[in-house]
Amino acid sequence: MLDEYDFSQGVRNKYARQYQQTQHNLLPGVQFVTNSIGQKVGVLLDIQRHQHLWELHANQCSVDDIAFLMNSQGVRQAAFIEFESHLQLWQQIYDALSATST
Repeated sequence: MLDEYDFSQGVRNKYARQYQQTQHNLLPGVQFVTNSIGQKVGVLLDIQRHQHLWELHANQCSVDDIAFLMNSQGVRQAAFIEFESHLQLWQQIYDALSATST
């Protein structure tokens, strides 16, 4: 993952000041997934909350192997975006989210 998208290591970047000024809830509807040593390896994106962004960016990328969390009726609730496979997709979504939250 690019350093500018990972806040866990304390790297100063263009988002650092924005991140420090919030209650660490800069991205509502986004929950990071970490491995056993605390490194961020993916994100769960609430696609109900961020439906427009999901549709816009997922159509531009191949998302055939993305896992989804579904409700009991089979409706997609969240997408698991793994950084190793879909970093470009996450970067596009993250950039759009941070542009709207400022």
